[in-house]
Amino acid sequence: MNWFITHPDVVIDPDVPMAEWRLSERGRARMAVLASREWVRGITSIWSSAERKAMDGWRAIDG
Repeated sequence: MNWFITHPDVVIDPDVPMAEWRLSERGRARMAVLASREWVRGITSIWSSAERKAMDGWRAIDG
């Protein structure tokens, strides 16, 4: 089975390039809830863009 997971809630800062935006506190909390789900333990591969917000989301899941 394949899952498509997007990053939630980023810190939008016009002075920072979009690729470097990070997850907001709420976004990190939402990813932590996702990471606690039973089905997430069955994920064997994660593909992510190199954008910081995507990598932050990946790290939350990969633990």
